[in-house]
Amino acid sequence: MVSEEWRLSQFWYSVETAKTVAKEVLKLCNGSVISPVACIACPTLYAYLKNMDPNAPAQLFEYDKRFEQYGCDYTFYDYNHPEELPLELKHSFKIVVADPPYLVRVKLIAEILFAEK
Repeated sequence: MVSEEWRLSQFWYSVETAKTVAKEVLKLCNGSVISPVACIACPTLYAYLKNMDPNAPAQLFEYDKRFEQYGCDYTFYDYNHPEELPLELKHSFKIVVADPPYLVRVKLIAEILFAEK
């Protein structure tokens, strides 16, 4: 796992949180490889899923290109351009876990509140 990059608003899960979330996601997968898990901006979850089950079908969507080390399990993802995904990955996930950086959360909440008015 690479170190946290505070300039990207990255803060990794604690061991307890990562294990708990990974266990729940693996239960949802129920051993199925039909639908991979989309880990959006949660590299700690991705790492724990793969550590707990190396065959877990997971795809990491992350802005930080240091995660290219995960090979084909890594997809560059920019919250400013969410529509820019490879066509083969669109509509291919039934399990999606998203943990956007803090500043993005603030922006998303503001946009949702604005849209509701």
